[in-house]
Order: sequence, then C-alpha cells, then structure tokens
Amino acid sequence: MHIASIKVMLQTSLLGAAATLAGCGDSGSGTTTKADQGKTTAPGPSPVTGTGVVQSPNTAAITGESQLQVAPLTLPPVRVKPSVLDWGEIGPNQAVTGFVMLQNISDEPQTITLVQPSCKCTTTDGLAGVVIPAKGEVKLEATLDPQPNVGTRNTAIRVLFEGYSKVVTITAKAVITRPVKIEPTYINAVDSAVTGNVAAENMAGNINVKSLDGKPFKILSIQGLEPDIIRGTGEEATGNDYVLAYDLERHLQPDGRYPRFLVIETDRSDAPLVEVLVRHELSTPTLNRNFKLTNYKANLGRIAPGGSVIHTIGVHEATTTGELVQVISDGGILDAEVISQSVDPETDDLSAKVRFTVREGTPEGFYYLPLQLYSSSQSVMGIPAFVSVRDTSTP
Repeated sequence: MHIASIKVMLQTSLLGAAATLAGCGDSGSGTTTKADQGKTTAPGPSPVTGTGVVQSPNTAAITGESQLQVAPLTLPPVRVKPSVLDWGEIGPNQAVTGFVMLQNISDEPQTITLVQPSCKCTTTDGLAGVVIPAKGEVKLEATLDPQPNVGTRNTAIRVLFEGYSKVVTITAKAVITRPVKIEPTYINAVDSAVTGNVAAENMAGNINVKSLDGKPFKILSIQGLEPDIIRGTGEEATGNDYVLAYDLERHLQPDGRYPRFLVIETDRSDAPLVEVLVRHELSTPTLNRNFKLTNYKANLGRIAPGGSVIHTIGVHEATTTGELVQVISDGGILDAEVISQSVDPETDDLSAKVRFTVREGTPEGFYYLPLQLYSSSQSVMGIPAFVSVRDTSTP
C-alpha cells in the first residue's frame, strides 16, 4: 500500500470520526428534539466535545506491503488564540466572520493538511497546504452562514497537521438574537400527564426581556394577552429590562395543544415580535421528511391593516420537494402569494419569497395562526405564523 493512500485513509477516518462526535447546536430551531420526546433535563445547544482533541483509530493496526511508520497519537505543537472563536451576538439571517490565530510553538515548521468544520453552516478560508513557520502563526477565518432562529449556535472546526494523527479542535459559537433579547430562548416543559414519569417542569416561570442597545420600549402583549410584568414597571422602571411571568396553561389552544412559540409583542419597530421556543409533547410539530424547512415558523413582524410584507421561506433538498406552489393561511386575516423562488445548485436549497397581506378591516392586535405549505411534489407542511397588526403610521 502506498504512503499517499494510507495518508488519505487516515485523514478520512480521523475527520469522519470527529464529525460524529460534535456538530451544530441550535437552541431555537423549532424542530423535534429529544426534549420534545419527554426528556427532563433542559436541552441546550449540542455540546462540542471539550477535550480539544479527537482520538484517532489505532494506527498500529495499519499494515501494508512494507512496514511504514504512521503518525503517532500526539497533538501538534499548535496553540489556538483565543481558545474559542466567539462570533458574539448577531441578528437573525445575518452572516458573520471571525478568526483565531494558529500559533506554532515548536522549533519546526508545521503544515496544515486539512481544515473541516463540523457542519455546513460554517465555511473557512483555504488553509490546506499552508506551512506555519517555527514560532510563527497564521490566521484562520471562519464564517457562520445566516441563521434564521434565535438562540445559541455552537459548532467546531478541526485542523489536521502533517505528521500528527490527532486534530486540533476549535470551538466556535454565536448568539442569534433580535435587538430585543429574551432569556431563556426556549422553555423546556414536561407534562407528567403525557409522559407518566416525571413531575411537570417549567409550565410556569419567568422570562427576561431587554433591549441590547439600552433604549426603552414597551411590552404590548404576550401571546396576545396582557403581560404579567414582575419587573420593569412602576417608579423604578428602566423601560429597557423586564421580567415577565408566564403560565403555559393561559395559552392552551382550542385544539388542546400548546403553541410551539410563546411570542412577546413590543412597540419597537425593529423587534415587534420576539419568540420563545416551547418544548413540550403537546407543542411538538408533525414533521414531513419530504418537506424539510430551514425555519419552522414565520415571524411576519408588524403589518398595518391592508399592508403587506415579503417573507422568505427556505426548503432543503429542493430536488425532492419541488417548487413551493401555494401557501394558505387558516386564520382568515392573511392572504399569501408566492412571488418568486430559486434553487442554489450547490446546496439544493430553495428560497421562496412570499407576499403576506393583512386584509383590510382586520382588527388591530396579535395573531398566531397556522400556515399550510404545498409543494409541486404534493407534499404538505404546516408551520405557525405570527403577526402584529397595528397602524404602522403612528410612532
């Protein structure tokens, strides 16, 4: 067996194993999680393995036509500064780029052979083949693609060096948030009546709502009801930092289910609606494997009666799903029209622009209503939409 062949096999096995150990973590996607199936511990973003290395296969077992010396199971003499690539707080659907420095702390040059992010949401600059001189350093830049869901996004970037069979693992993270931030970004609620194994958790509690820029704002409603404000009103009110009490029983829907998202309505034009994901057996959506969305909700923001907004709906695996042919609102206040769509040939993701129009005469207020999406392959997918219907001409 040729040395080059063994090298390719080793890289493939190393990074293939690494990919199974850590991936993207998204605390606000709205898709089914283990927590939705009755887990009692609050699930957060998928943790990135914290050892900083990934163990390779037993290279001593590799043999060939001649006895070859395979890279030892050691880490390369490379330090990552800072130790975590922190993209910081960014808005939904915004790309962000950050970097770390790879420092060679040895007296010998070190060659990068492969750089691999743990998920498709992250891209890196081409450093394969780059040599870091002795005691030198290089910059590794990474870009997080636009993310539609609020919450924490965790991923990892693995760097393989020539002559070493352990990879350097770089933890990367970002917090996706609107100008008005909510904590926690999800509510993990478990109902013992459904699971039969634990007491109810987090069916009621508190939510912190604050503006990132410190500007004052008002909370108009929570799921269309009068908000129960614990802090942020009265003589000591700052107007930019609130604590709200919630009780999911207040928001039980006519069909006996809880909403997938608890939505807070504010008077800020740049953050009229901010949502909290509700993880509960009676809020879990029914997913269609033939209709995979990039975002399982439609936050339409604020629209005046008779007004409209363009909202983008993303679909994965467009070759299988086909075009988005129709969007129907069951709430009686919205009309939807698919006005354009295109497919990215590299990712096979479809992006459809849909015009949502609030019908004339619709009373002002908050609306949480179902949408039905229909594809040309005759697949159907239901998602929630929410909208604040207000006269946008007044400040």
